[in-house]
Amino acid sequence: MGKSDADDSACDGDRASLSDHDVTAEQPFELHNRSSHSRHDEKQKLLDSNVNRRTRTMRVVAFGVLILSAATVCSIVYHYIRSSEKQHFEETFDSQAARILELFHQSVDARLQAIDSLSTAITTFAAASGSTFPNVTIPSFEMLGCNSRILTGSLYIMFALLITDQNRAGWEAYAEQKQGQFYETSSLDVAQRQRQDVRLGHNKTPALPTDFEIGDFDIAMQFQFIPSIHRTNPGGSEIMVEPQGTGPYLPIWQVSPVLPTPAVLKINLLAYSYLRGSLETLLATQHAVIEEASELKDPNKQSDFNEGTAESVEVFLGIGQFRHDKEEYRGDPISPFHYPVFDNFGEDRKVVGVVATVIYWRLHFSTALSDEVKGITCVIENTLNQTFSFELAQNDVVYVGKRDTHESKYDGMVFEADIADYINATKSAATRSYTSVELDRAFSNYKIRVYPTSDMEDEFLTYNPILFSGAILIVFIFTSAVFIIYDCMVERRQQVVVDKAAKSGAVVSSLFPESVQARLYQEHDAQNQSKSQQGKTNLFTISKFDGFHTMNKGHGVGGGDGDGRDPSKALKGAPIADKFENASILFADLVGFTQWSSSRKAEDVFHLLEQMYGAFDRLAREMNVFKVETIGDCYLAATGLPNPQPKHAVIMCQFASGCLKLIESTLRNLMDDLGTDTMDLGLRVGMHSGEVTAGVLRGEKSRFQVFGDTVNTASRMESSSVRNRIQCSQSVADELILHDRAHWLEVRKGMISAKGKGQMQTYFVNVHANAPSTPRTDGTVDSGTSADE
Repeated sequence: MGKSDADDSACDGDRASLSDHDVTAEQPFELHNRSSHSRHDEKQKLLDSNVNRRTRTMRVVAFGVLILSAATVCSIVYHYIRSSEKQHFEETFDSQAARILELFHQSVDARLQAIDSLSTAITTFAAASGSTFPNVTIPSFEMLGCNSRILTGSLYIMFALLITDQNRAGWEAYAEQKQGQFYETSSLDVAQRQRQDVRLGHNKTPALPTDFEIGDFDIAMQFQFIPSIHRTNPGGSEIMVEPQGTGPYLPIWQVSPVLPTPAVLKINLLAYSYLRGSLETLLATQHAVIEEASELKDPNKQSDFNEGTAESVEVFLGIGQFRHDKEEYRGDPISPFHYPVFDNFGEDRKVVGVVATVIYWRLHFSTALSDEVKGITCVIENTLNQTFSFELAQNDVVYVGKRDTHESKYDGMVFEADIADYINATKSAATRSYTSVELDRAFSNYKIRVYPTSDMEDEFLTYNPILFSGAILIVFIFTSAVFIIYDCMVERRQQVVVDKAAKSGAVVSSLFPESVQARLYQEHDAQNQSKSQQGKTNLFTISKFDGFHTMNKGHGVGGGDGDGRDPSKALKGAPIADKFENASILFADLVGFTQWSSSRKAEDVFHLLEQMYGAFDRLAREMNVFKVETIGDCYLAATGLPNPQPKHAVIMCQFASGCLKLIESTLRNLMDDLGTDTMDLGLRVGMHSGEVTAGVLRGEKSRFQVFGDTVNTASRMESSSVRNRIQCSQSVADELILHDRAHWLEVRKGMISAKGKGQMQTYFVNVHANAPSTPRTDGTVDSGTSADE
């Protein structure tokens, strides 16, 4: 046949292709390493599979969910307990604040009613005795005043008469006649206190002071009657008589408790600017009036403290109802309170006097004290631009300053009330007497606001949220630790199973092609579907390889019927076998191996075979040649199966040529270790192409096998070949010619006699040949049979 340019190109391409696949045995290749590599590949396939990726993802998700659940539960528990504590705190404060306001209102209301009763008693006495105001003196005022002081919680009660310029002279003369009554009243007041102390079991009645000041007035200097209405000078060092024509006047006429000096009588209350506004409002409106607070001192500034006021308060505390429970005056606010006295009970009634007292706020709030009240701020403000604060803490009321001292974070919890609004809103026939008057709010109006404090909140906010959350966190940490330990144990078990499965997979991969492996797995899965689900493993990929061991017990792979079952009963389903119309079979046999191995140790024999077959296996993988098996020193391979290959004969010839090169290099490398006679070994190769039946022959030690005349003929081609030559049949030659590889063929001289085939024309293959385009017929190799090997 002629050889065209295309043929030359094809030849060059074939040589290049073969060159690409040339391999050497420069590096030793152990069967152990090959098996380890295969197991590693199978293991990596398993670990990198989608199932394992999903498993790892779910593991991370599960652990993340566990952490998130721990954080969520701890947060919920913490906030729930903390919210419960805050709710308890708020409910307790609401209850206490409502109680404080209720007691406060009741106290103010009781004060009004008690003062109204005293005012009514004065008017009633005047009418009953036929006395005409202002010439009125209430007998036993020390008794009436004492009752009023106790009912109102006041330090003192004063009765002042309204005097005009017209009746001033007559009243001053009347007062001069009544000065003896003062001494009598004073003595009676002292005697009543002493008798009361005896009844109450007090061994001693506090002595009367002999030297003190009321405001700027030095009592020790003025222990006599002053005949006229008077005032003290701004320095308090002397008494100044009120000039005629400067009325009206409101001189003090009777006091409870009775002070140990008559000089306090006839002091004109209207002469003092801090009282004038409220008293003028009372005279004009006939309303009760609460004056602006006096002595608004900063408790942290001693220099801001009025010693005169302090002494006067101390005097009244010492001789009144608080004499046995007297506390040192702390300079806290006192608000004067004035109530009108009328000349009659008719519609035309006129104000003829004033009942004056004070609201001592600290004593007023003390009625709300209890063991439950801890850390409550009460802020009082009025329309006269005054603000002052008290803090209620169990058994004490502390004045904290002339400002609003509440904590701003509690603005939303405030309880507040308007005193005048409450008094005026609650008036009814059931709560007011006939003679009661309104509480004025035009001149001054007081409001009270109640707030909690951090000290109070701290009583309710405990460490329980942290403790309970911590306990739950510890449980979750313990659970997570158990989960991690369990996961590690499962991972280790999985690694063992995967490694076992990888080894099994390597065995399966070495015995069966991929298509056959898939069919084996499908058959096993089909069998499992008819069985119960007990014992099924969660890892699908591993279950396949695990199932392969189970299948092998029935099919014979791996050593027989280990579970005692009858192997014949396991052969269910159609046989796994296929017919391949176009395939090439190769047999390669070591020439001289029998004689060589007989004088070698077993380790040396296997070392040689491992090196040789390892090199062949690598080349087979690179060239996509399927290794069927090795039988002793014979290597069996196929192309065109299990996957069709159009150029199966071409690929097999290239593979055979590569094996010849590899055997030469391998023997040369092993010569130093195994002896120089190792180079006497050679490789005899035979090939045939045609129809092949291949599949898994199930039973004991099943494997993938090839059958048919093509296999037998290929064996004859090998056995009749010669050392280091590739002999092929006519069918292989036809395939090479079909694919423009005719120049690779060299007609063997003479016919060979093949067992079962008779006389056959064969060819030697040389893939490196550049022969004419027609097969040569002048070969120098004689026909005949090969050596016995």
